[in-house]
Amino acid sequence: GAAWVGGLLSLALVFALGGPERQAGTGRLLLAGVVVGTMLGSITVLILLLGHRDTNQILRWMMGSTSPMFWERVVLLAFSLVAGALVLLRQARALNTVAMTGRLASTLGVDADRLTRIVLWTGSAMVGVCVGAVGLIGFVGLAAPHIARTLFGPDLRKTLPASALLGGTLLLFADVIAIRLLPGVEMPVGAVTAVLGAPVLLYLLRQRENAI
Repeated sequence: GAAWVGGLLSLALVFALGGPERQAGTGRLLLAGVVVGTMLGSITVLILLLGHRDTNQILRWMMGSTSPMFWERVVLLAFSLVAGALVLLRQARALNTVAMTGRLASTLGVDADRLTRIVLWTGSAMVGVCVGAVGLIGFVGLAAPHIARTLFGPDLRKTLPASALLGGTLLLFADVIAIRLLPGVEMPVGAVTAVLGAPVLLYLLRQRENAI
């Protein structure tokens, strides 16, 4: 619950720092996101330095872990996935239009500002639920969409569900490695995804640059 609320409050702060919604371009929102992320990261480090009694749990959460996984969490994750997917898939056609035409999408009847708000709020809510359940697991959300786009093309009606399936598959693969790599020791799955995901992402980016 705290991660979900924190994610939405962080997004609200990003919008506030980015300026009025119709004037906040992508660059300003990205810069605001970096500022908010740095500030929250500093607060986390401060909590660790102060020797909080839950330091070990915080560190484990920061590295990401799928264990223990209770059925209550599974149900919550499934519900958030289905609800968020329904919202995002309904916007897939409009997202395709914006991706192809940019701000000119308004001439085709697409409100880009409203679409941005819907996608960011929905995505933040979904990410908040996931982070609250398993902690911070990096590179899956970066690698999976690039792989999906390479396999299925730019059409978001195909790429969005493919990204979800590929992301789940990558996480499952990384979790198996985390459990099996060192007998008797379960590594944080976030460490495995970082080691595996970083080179994959760099390779995909290089391939895209060569294609361009």
